[in-house]
Amino acid sequence: MAIKAPPASAENAVFTDFIRVIDQITRLERLRFCSGTIEQASSYGPMQDIQSQTESARNSMMRLSKSIHFSSEEDQHGFELVVWMYYHATLIYSHQALSDDATAGDDVHKSRDEILRYVQFLSETRDGMFAQDLVWPLFMAGTELRGHPTGHGVIRECFGNVMRISRTLDRARVLSFVETWWNDPGTHTSWIDMARKQSQSSQCDILIV
Repeated sequence: MAIKAPPASAENAVFTDFIRVIDQITRLERLRFCSGTIEQASSYGPMQDIQSQTESARNSMMRLSKSIHFSSEEDQHGFELVVWMYYHATLIYSHQALSDDATAGDDVHKSRDEILRYVQFLSETRDGMFAQDLVWPLFMAGTELRGHPTGHGVIRECFGNVMRISRTLDRARVLSFVETWWNDPGTHTSWIDMARKQSQSSQCDILIV
């Protein structure tokens, strides 16, 4: 899967700060894959630096939320939930791509569960308003749901709602990729490994964010 870099117009996008962190994680993961090492992104190391940037992106988006004129407090709350979903999705990705810490699993699962909780709330209260923004968080939560059929149903339902409300685009292919990962018999070490091998045969070239 080719995770494409942010477009040149991304400076005008609402979630630009998160997209930049996601892009940096992708580049660091590729560097580690190609060379076996990651250059230190800060004096504390790449993971700590990425986490700091992710928190900074979240804080920036929360400040932005206060400056946007929403039609209701419920809409503002919904927007802030999407910000939290991006935050947790980016944390999951950073651990999957860069961390060798065997104890990180609990944090990853907590972030996964938070995404599922937030998306359930949004689907019950603000159906459709933020549908176009949910693909990335749903994808990342989905990658952590192997062996969880109840979670599979939630992800499928949410992707269906996204495609119904904001067009199919690449969303059906994103869901298909996640489903393939769920059913992988252990051939690949991670969904990133599976995506890399699929991309070599041009089977997987999708834009998630």
